[in-house]
This record gives sequence, structure tokens and C-alpha cells, in this order.
Amino acid sequence: MVAYIRVASISMYGPAPGGDVVRKNVAKALEHVRLALHDEPDLILLTEAFPTRSLPSREGIKYAQKLDGPVIKEFARVAEEHGVHIVCPLYTREGGRVFNSAVIIDDSGEVIGVYHKMFPTIGEIDAGITPGTKPGIFDTKLGRLGIAICFDINFDEVFAEFRKKEVKLVLFPSAFPGGKLLEARALLGKHYVVSALWEGEARIVDPLARVLARSSSYNPIIVADLNLDFKVLHLDYNYLKFPDLKRKYGRRVRIDVERPEAFALLASECEVSVDEIMRGFELEERDEYFNRSRRRAEEARYA
Repeated sequence: MVAYIRVASISMYGPAPGGDVVRKNVAKALEHVRLALHDEPDLILLTEAFPTRSLPSREGIKYAQKLDGPVIKEFARVAEEHGVHIVCPLYTREGGRVFNSAVIIDDSGEVIGVYHKMFPTIGEIDAGITPGTKPGIFDTKLGRLGIAICFDINFDEVFAEFRKKEVKLVLFPSAFPGGKLLEARALLGKHYVVSALWEGEARIVDPLARVLARSSSYNPIIVADLNLDFKVLHLDYNYLKFPDLKRKYGRRVRIDVERPEAFALLASECEVSVDEIMRGFELEERDEYFNRSRRRAEEARYA
């Protein structure tokens, strides 16, 4: 079935000048959110630790807030008023510890999830930030979301869990752009990846590693419509069934082929779910094919 959501990413180009940095950063973020709302997104992603953007970690953690703090309350009011989910990354304080966190606020203004960065940099840890204990995976009315913050993108422990739990959309608030790591994680993990940055080019990347949108200082807000009812296939064996699939569904199913990787993205554009389409044509998902190949190789190896 069609499962489109519209996602907006907001990057924070240029540090706040002078003093009163937190107030200025929050005001700038709110201004960008209000502008992004004209595109009627279902979800808005802000960048890593945006209230303290440009402050050193040791200084920034002094502004860590509890979940009922003023910044979360302010963005919760906006979320409720406009019926939009907002992912609010900031330093949080819990039980005497400070975390680099991302707080998910739903469209009724309620906090429905908090992710603590699993892999802060050594500098962040030395400054007093406590690492989180588990990957950020959240079941929401928009679907299953994953969150990775900045340095997290380098660690397979985070993304292996996203892949295992079939996370379709990974949100990546970050101080650094991540470069080709975004495409690599999207392609290998079968995710959409959406970044929001301090500086550089934020991107929205699809599960075939194609860039759907790019930000710059001229367009800090980027938006894309993402269909989360999809599967990634290997072309082997599956491609032979594509003509019959098109004969039955026509434009109601989308098949995008990526070469030379030999992958395909299959998405439902109709009332029939992609799972049902897969069963009807006995199509094999990419990892299922790889696992079958692995088993066959093991059998042959020790025959």
C-alpha cells in the first residue's frame, strides 16, 4: 500500500554571532521550522545539539535540559499546533548525567522517544557526555524510524541493528556532513537516510544511494516525499518476473534498477502492499537471497 511521508530537514548554517547563543539558535531554528511548515511535512528533522551550535562541548553541556525543559516545550507547542512530528536534537540531563540526544515529538506535542548518542567522540566524552546504551529505533505512526547522531555513522553496531529491525528511514542529525558514508549506509542497510547539519551539504538519500535533495546555505531546508512501502531486491532471478509484474500492476508499482550493483527498489504505489506483491510473484528480498546463497555455499563447501 502507498506509505508516503513528507520529510523536511533543517540545517543551521552560520554560528550565532555574539552572546546569548542558545536563545539565538533556538529562535533561528523556530524561524526555519515555521518556514518548513509551508511545505506541510509529516516530520521535521533539526540538526545535532542545535541550541548550543557553535559552543564547545564543555560549554554546551551547561545548557543541558530535562525533557520538560523550555526548548522541548516550545517545539512541542509547534508540533501540536501544526500536527507535525519534530525531531529535536539537544543535550539532555537525566539522573545526573548529560547525553547528546534526539527527542522525538509527535503531532500531538507528546515526547514519544529519546535517543542518546551511542558513540560520542572522545572529546565529547572527556567533556562530560555519557554514551547511550542502545540504538535509536522507534515505532511511530509514520513508521519505524532509526536515529543516528554524527559520529554514530562510523559504527556498524548501530546500523546492523537498523538493518536487523528493518528500519526504513534513518534520521541523521550531525555536526559533520558524513560524505559518502550516507550513501554507503543507505545502500547497504536498505534505508532512506536524511541528514541535517551544522555546515556542509545535508542530503536525503534513497535505499539505492541516489541523492533526492541537497541543502546549501541558500536552501537550508530540504524536503522529499518518501514511500516507505518498499523492498530492495537483487536482480538475480527476480528480474525475469518484472515484465509480468508490470503487466499486472502497471504504474501502480515502481521498479527502479541500479546498475552495476544489480539491485532493484520495488515500491507499491497502490492499495496492495509490497509484501503482498512480493508473495504473489515469489520475489526474493535481497538479504534473503544473500542468506540463501550463503547456505548453499556452506553446503557445497563441506559436501
